[in-house]
Amino acid sequence: MKNIKLETYRTDLTSNVGMLLINQLYDLLDFDKLLEILPKAKRRDAGCAASKLKGLLYSFAVGGECLDDLDEVRKDDWFYRELSGGGMSSKTAGNFLRSFNHLHLDDLNGVLLQQGIGLRKAIKEKNKNVTLDMDSTIHKQYGKKMEGVKYNYKGFTSLDSVNIFDQYGISYGFQLRPGGTYTSKWSELVLEKALKKMKKEKFELSARMDSGFCKKVI
Repeated sequence: MKNIKLETYRTDLTSNVGMLLINQLYDLLDFDKLLEILPKAKRRDAGCAASKLKGLLYSFAVGGECLDDLDEVRKDDWFYRELSGGGMSSKTAGNFLRSFNHLHLDDLNGVLLQQGIGLRKAIKEKNKNVTLDMDSTIHKQYGKKMEGVKYNYKGFTSLDSVNIFDQYGISYGFQLRPGGTYTSKWSELVLEKALKKMKKEKFELSARMDSGFCKKVI
């Protein structure tokens, strides 16, 4: 058996080094420019909204499930230093999220649609045939104080959403709804926004969904 030589270095170890690839994707998609629609900071010394949202996204990407997990992420010195936004506390994040209104949420859905179209063009530039699939999803919840959490038809508490993806898994629409919401409620609004925007990009569109979405307006 060969001897193993141990050497020490003044560097940080992290299990989150894979986030460098996510960070490159974030920069390529130019999120900071698109996220100018976010709530503005009330204090001059406060961190910009885009950086705060980036911190929330990255915390979720490394396994965070709630605001308190942000305090754990801050303990990773490499993550805090290399990826801006990683040092936000749970209290700061909570205040940031409470500053959102319905207009901000609508604008963010517009960003999702715009990014989806950009990704589709990047990976399938010559393929203009887009098949949109719309479906609803149940999101099981365990918290007792979360807004919108209600019992669904399966007998447990949840939130609900309606989603639109294409045949390559790219998302073009997402609408979070209270638990127990019927499948087709508000679905026409999500579908209409996606179709209008994508028709302007000269895509050849088709859509499919199950019978739960059968309503005259669709």
